[in-house]
Amino acid sequence: MEAPEILKLLGIILSFIIVIVGTAKVLKIYSTFGDPVLKKITNLVVVISAVPCVLRLIALSVSQIDGKWPFHDVSCQLYGFIDLVVFSGSTWILCIAAMERYFKFMIQVDHPSTFSVKNLNMIVVGIFVLIILVATGPLYGLGEYSYYRGHLKVSLTYYPIGANMTTDANLFPKWYSYLLRNEIDKRIIPNPTFMFRKTFEEQLQIKVVQPKQTETGFEMFFRCPSISAAEELWNNYTMGSLGEVFKSMLWYPELSQELNVENVEIQTHIDQKEFRNYVDIFLAFQGMGICSTDWTSKNVHALVWSVYQTIITTVVPFLLELILYSIISCKNPYNIAAVDKTIRADDIRALRFYRGASVMYFLLTFAYFTMDIGNLNGVYIHPTVIFLTSLVYFTSSVSILIGCLVVEFEPFTRIMNVVRDCWQVSRGKFSRECAEISIKKSTLHKMKERTFRDQKAYL
Repeated sequence: MEAPEILKLLGIILSFIIVIVGTAKVLKIYSTFGDPVLKKITNLVVVISAVPCVLRLIALSVSQIDGKWPFHDVSCQLYGFIDLVVFSGSTWILCIAAMERYFKFMIQVDHPSTFSVKNLNMIVVGIFVLIILVATGPLYGLGEYSYYRGHLKVSLTYYPIGANMTTDANLFPKWYSYLLRNEIDKRIIPNPTFMFRKTFEEQLQIKVVQPKQTETGFEMFFRCPSISAAEELWNNYTMGSLGEVFKSMLWYPELSQELNVENVEIQTHIDQKEFRNYVDIFLAFQGMGICSTDWTSKNVHALVWSVYQTIITTVVPFLLELILYSIISCKNPYNIAAVDKTIRADDIRALRFYRGASVMYFLLTFAYFTMDIGNLNGVYIHPTVIFLTSLVYFTSSVSILIGCLVVEFEPFTRIMNVVRDCWQVSRGKFSRECAEISIKKSTLHKMKERTFRDQKAYL
């Protein structure tokens, strides 16, 4: 492995450690919740958010070592299904937490009956059943779970060589294609499309998609497993050996007698600009080696299903969270707690924790999906940016840890207090008593040694 790959692997291992340690730390901090419903929701939020991160980091590390997805397509389909279910589950659990907080602060009367432990279990099970039903689309041919991205169009035209044939070059391909199609329809010779898939997948590990016979030959799409495989394919094409591979599959001894054809000359075509875009844009993203929803799939209604499942599993829960937390924030939860004595300090802590985690979760998801949609539309993104964005997104459970830090330690508030107090000290006076300054003792000791022009300013 080269130095960049080693650094990537070390980053993945470090992220894995942060996810495990951070999850354990957050669980320990919020284990003091006395309300069983609040405690259960918190445990679900933390644990279910960590599961997809662990799975993705393990798969990412294996793919980085091997250079591509190292397992079979069946395992890729299974992993993609599990990944979508657990990630969507973590997103919806945060939405359920937002709903629970909304009922607690805004509809206190209905909260005990709506969010009992039994009802909470039923809601979680129902959400996962819905997600599983949505995620099974590829089983019916709708969409695809794959680590492949993009397609490379390859077309071939064949010219028959035999006795008593016309010299019209334009007529040769059409004539031969027509005769070959008739022989295939009569089942006198096997369909070459199956041989295309078998030969390229076994010999070159290149996936052949949607091969079809055209007026003058064949047309299909290639999906290469790696950049090196794509470069090898291009070299074979420029040297003319790619046509020989097709020739070995398209020539049948039976045709020499039936069609009076002695040989076939095959010309292949791959657009150079399309090839460079395929390598630089799609294979760079594919280099992550993670099986997930393939937005570039050629399957029937693949894009429609991809958009549909994204809306159900990602957009809807985030939109609900935005609406619910906006309503609660407008009403000011502290004012509500001052009036309603059933709201305790733990309820405020939980609200701030869920809200902070949801905001970070949304930002990470938005960044990754923006990159994913850009890749779908052929926008070039540097491989380093792809890796870093994907790594941060795959460790999205860290947003739970960040939400916890914001709630428990209030780092932004402390930093602002220190900056404000230092500004007041630098001006030669305090805006409040020294006892209220949240600065370390060593810094405070140095400030006390200063001579101020107005001694009454801090008395």
